[in-house]
Amino acid sequence: MSDYENQRSRAVSPVLGTKDAVVDEQGAAVIPAGTREIFDMAFQENPQLIRVVLPDSVRKVGSRAFAGCENLREVHLNEGLEILEGNVFNGCPRLEELMLPASLRQVHAYAFNHTSFRAPVYDRSGTILYHYPEQAPVTFFAVPQGVQRLAHGAFLGCAALEEVRLPEGLEVIEREAFVNTAIRSITIPSSVKAVEGFAFWNCRNLVQVELLCDGHTANAYAFYQCPGVRLRQQGQEVPLPQQLRLQGVDLLGVPDKLEVPKGNFWNKRAFVAHAARCAQGDPVAMLEFATYLESLGTHPFFSCAANFWRYRSSLYGEPAATRWVEQWMSQHPQQRIPAAMKSFLLDNVDGLRLRALGFLFFDPQRNYRLNGLDCDGIVQVCSWSGWDGPAEDGFGREELYDWWYLDEHLTPLPGVEMLHAYSDHEACVLRVRFEAQHAAAARTVRERRQRKPSTRRELL
Repeated sequence: MSDYENQRSRAVSPVLGTKDAVVDEQGAAVIPAGTREIFDMAFQENPQLIRVVLPDSVRKVGSRAFAGCENLREVHLNEGLEILEGNVFNGCPRLEELMLPASLRQVHAYAFNHTSFRAPVYDRSGTILYHYPEQAPVTFFAVPQGVQRLAHGAFLGCAALEEVRLPEGLEVIEREAFVNTAIRSITIPSSVKAVEGFAFWNCRNLVQVELLCDGHTANAYAFYQCPGVRLRQQGQEVPLPQQLRLQGVDLLGVPDKLEVPKGNFWNKRAFVAHAARCAQGDPVAMLEFATYLESLGTHPFFSCAANFWRYRSSLYGEPAATRWVEQWMSQHPQQRIPAAMKSFLLDNVDGLRLRALGFLFFDPQRNYRLNGLDCDGIVQVCSWSGWDGPAEDGFGREELYDWWYLDEHLTPLPGVEMLHAYSDHEACVLRVRFEAQHAAAARTVRERRQRKPSTRRELL
């Protein structure tokens, strides 16, 4: 290479943004060799763009980089490309096909929606189904054997699709995989390990779901806004509380101005013993804890705490608790059960209430944000911990936060570290660290389940 060419290659910016996004007279995107990233929205809604050829140097294409390019017909992705961010080709109605390179390791949500692809889009190994053509006229589709994951939004808006057959060997149905489809029934194979929240969002025609997998797989909200759905698990009708939970209906409601009574009753030996048994996931212990809480006095908190544990016991399959919930519902139609906390573990809650409810991990002097149970059986918890300063701009002070990954009973997991960072934004910047701790937590949960197979119905 000549000195001139060397100087020119060094001058190429590693990131191509909107100011540098040029289309030549033939309608081709001008992307210099040496470019490593196409930035977010770089060519978005460019009517002149017809053809895209990525040079070998590109490793990432940002969110909506080519979205809304109504005349884009031809795209060649380079070997070496690793990441396609969300909505990257969303709204390219003339784009009919795309070959994904073997190097691709992440494709984010809705990357190929509102295109005109003539065939489903898989990864090179055939283990991930990223996109099914929205305009396909057929009413039935059998997902091929070997597919292990249905990606976020894979069947989004497939209005003609009434039946999808899932193969044994499928492991994950991601968030919004079937949103707004016309499917009427579906069987979830025994191999499935996770049905993420909102996976079947707004499937208005869905009436029958057969869960051949265990109860841990389906997350709350998995069948959100599916009003006519009926779920069966291994041949039996799923109890109504669990059905409602999977539809995103929380039967629990917290009364206004519910306060924790004074007295530090949560430090009593009997209280701690009951709470510790509940932390093992024992539904009988949860029902017994409810009775114990009511024995502590007539304060409204105790009855609301007891209701919380009876309902939680029903979600873990305790027949007596399930009967109690169903009886309460029949006697109080269209009302929520008064409880000390909602059941989805998705809320801002003060540590005093959590500790008084029996979750022994929490500090009564702090406030916490619970981010809900995910498909790996993990709850991310965040708490403000103090100030540090000065801030980077020299004004004010930085807020410090602590993060934990707890199990479904809000207890710590061995080998999983607390994370300490300045803000939610920094948590995104430090995503690798957070993902590593989440992976460690998920691994511990899986190992625990494998070591001790449960004889009870697991939480849905």
